Amino acid sequence: MTGLQDSEAEVRSNSAYGVGVLIEAATIDASPYFNDVLKAVYPLLRQSGNPNNSNDNAAGCVARLIVENADAVPLADVLPVWIAALPIKGDHLEDIAVYDAVCHLLKNKRAQVSW
Repeated sequence: MTGLQDSEAEVRSNSAYGVGVLIEAATIDASPYFNDVLKAVYPLLRQSGNPNNSNDNAAGCVARLIVENADAVPLADVLPVWIAALPIKGDHLEDIAVYDAVCHLLKNKRAQVSW
């Protein structure tokens, strides 16, 4: 998690990707850590440009949280920031995680998401 605040954009980007994949692959319930993760990736989602794909990897990280346990994500607060960070601009491998999250939200008829 400390890598998400590193001074180097590449470290922040790789950390966002790594945290998301770690949560996705976890064999335990990682949702107690979701708020800390969201607070840490928030600045990456809001920064201008896409240094070292850090916006993209942060968006992918949030997408993985949503798919893992959308109930543990404060969607009313997170979705506007997450959507504003889209579309993926450089690291198109993150498209898969983002599309999965959007489909998950629509499939599960989340009140915060409508057609």
